[in-house]
Amino acid sequence: MPSIIIRRDGKPVREVAVEKDLTLIGQSPGADIQIEDPEALAERASIMKIGENFILNELGANDATYVNGKPAKKCVLKDRDLIIIGEYRLTFQDKRENDNPQGVEAQIQSQLEIEGTAERLAERLNSGRNKKAERTTFLVFGAIVVGIFLSFWGYQSYVARQTAKAMQAEMVSQEARKKDAPKFQDSAKAFESSIKRRETPAETPATEPRP
Repeated sequence: MPSIIIRRDGKPVREVAVEKDLTLIGQSPGADIQIEDPEALAERASIMKIGENFILNELGANDATYVNGKPAKKCVLKDRDLIIIGEYRLTFQDKRENDNPQGVEAQIQSQLEIEGTAERLAERLNSGRNKKAERTTFLVFGAIVVGIFLSFWGYQSYVARQTAKAMQAEMVSQEARKKDAPKFQDSAKAFESSIKRRETPAETPATEPRP
């Protein structure tokens, strides 16, 4: 079973078995490997078991975790790798590698394939979300355009109906005036005749001469 040998100031402190799927390293009381370092975070790093491999992940953002003297954000650990965090030196021991005919390179390649598959799945998921967002935006935009078109069409239909009604009313009015014109003319003639009769003086009877 893999383990971590912890040293501080060159002196061994203790050895911790790495048997969990996730082993936390830091100052937190809940950390599996506690580091009493003022510069260490509550959770500085983690060792994750994926298949037969153990992956070191730096949880901070200050690039203060080193593996074999080089800054390491994420890497596959192999036997006798030296992890440096502050004043602590953590030696990863994995005796299983001596019994593995494929060797460390095959394990690293396997891990890279696992990570590549995970990244491709994440990309597909993000792509699906982006396409869904684009479809939603297109549908919303289409609904707005259709709504504007229907509103404009309804307004034009309303204006056309009102115009048709006005024209129909005007035609009816004209027809009515045409039908009533003779009546108006007869009334005017009768009125004119009555005025003329009133203006003509009445004939007075002739008087007989006196004897």
